Amino acid sequence: MSVTTLEATLENGQIKLLEVFPLPEKLKVYVVIPNFEAPASAPTPLLVTRQDQAEPEDPDALARAVAAMTHRPPEEIAAAQARAQQEFQPEHLLPSGASVIEAVFGKWPGTETDEEVYQALEKLS
Repeated sequence: MSVTTLEATLENGQIKLLEVFPLPEKLKVYVVIPNFEAPASAPTPLLVTRQDQAEPEDPDALARAVAAMTHRPPEEIAAAQARAQQEFQPEHLLPSGASVIEAVFGKWPGTETDEEVYQALEKLS
């Protein structure tokens, strides 16, 4: 299972993401609360579905989100880029002076030869 971490705040009992992030409807999410220990008497939280929410869906939410993303000041964009670069580090670094093609071409993760991979691709097409 892969994990993506998003920063959010709790406002009036609802979790609000700090930045617009495209998530599919009805996606199952897990909430991790750092530096907080729930009291022993706290009830087990229940998951709330869209049908359980009292407020109707906002038809202008997407337009507002797009406007918020396209009208950010340069310093906000730079801060978001810095967070993304810090969060998403490459799994493999390219050797100095190498291109992506040089680093990938002819280097399959298994023991197959280039010819075997080519034949397998031909069968699929």
